[in-house]
Amino acid sequence: MSNSLSKTAEEAAKWFFDDYLPTWVAAGAAKGTGGEDFILRYWGVPLYTDGLGQNQWVMNAKGVLDFLTLNHGPLKAQGYTHTAVPDRKVTAYSANSAGIDVIWSAAAGRRIRNSAASSPLWDRENTCWLAGNYNRRVPDHGR
Repeated sequence: MSNSLSKTAEEAAKWFFDDYLPTWVAAGAAKGTGGEDFILRYWGVPLYTDGLGQNQWVMNAKGVLDFLTLNHGPLKAQGYTHTAVPDRKVTAYSANSAGIDVIWSAAAGRRIRNSAASSPLWDRENTCWLAGNYNRRVPDHGR
């Protein structure tokens, strides 16, 4: 990987794992749904969603917030507290785009949901945005 692509991959990983993911987890672990509009700083419009029973382009902020509720609602109902990321891969496609692939486990003292997710990112006016959210449940095989 060229130096510029390595830099892009490093920046994307830092943004995703040090900024976006902790913010998403904190909002998911919070009681209620107040302040969920934080996600509009991270998920762009339009946003392509593929997972949790959806496969569509979300074309406005309300649709983005509805998709977050679809994600957070079941987790909050089960007492969600944190997410572990046992495996990850960051790929830079250009100086302005990257992809993040993760296996993650949402938990509340016990596993709630294991998922494989792929998130394409792009830089828009020096701000990272998720362009899509591809999410599939992964069986935990009794672990």
